[in-house]
Amino acid sequence: MRTELANRMRGMESNALATSMVLVCERRDPSAAMLSRNEFRRELRQRLPQVIKELEHANIAPVDVAKAAIGPGMAIFSQAKAVLNTDDSTKSLRDALIEINDALDEHLSEDEGAFDADTRFALTFFESHG
Repeated sequence: MRTELANRMRGMESNALATSMVLVCERRDPSAAMLSRNEFRRELRQRLPQVIKELEHANIAPVDVAKAAIGPGMAIFSQAKAVLNTDDSTKSLRDALIEINDALDEHLSEDEGAFDADTRFALTFFESHG
């Protein structure tokens, strides 16, 4: 696939991706356990720092790291039979994505202090594009 190259077939006078991402689907283990919301959050906060480090070492553009890190977060969510909220309701995909992005923002903003989301985006953008 040539999705990143500026000279790809459709690339002339159009945007090219900085990085391509591939979706891999696998069947869930029928004996998968349920996770509580706290267990899900703990797993995210334990795994995401290493995942981000691996993405950065793989030369994934900083602007794409946040999107690429969603996959490993979704792997945690989808490997569980269900993720239960504090009221025993099942966490929705939408809520899982919010939780993943929160954990990601928390990790990425450790060096940036108390910047808001727009400022962190601007820093990432200018880090990537000068």
